[in-house]
Amino acid sequence: MRSLNEPIARKANKQDKCKGHSWEGRFYSQALLNKGTMLPCMVHVDLNPIRVDIAQTPGKSDFTSI
Repeated sequence: MRSLNEPIARKANKQDKCKGHSWEGRFYSQALLNKGTMLPCMVHVDLNPIRVDIAQTPGKSDFTSI
């Protein structure tokens, strides 16, 4: 996980002009170890823009896999 998280955190810090860990507090990372955990996570990611009124449908969101 460290080898995946570090480059993403560095890029995000550079874009946001800040320092520190990206994966702490509510923004933690967790391994999805089987298919039973992956589907609920994918649904959450795809529907979250709708829940926070960023998009009307998953197909109209820039932040989903649809």
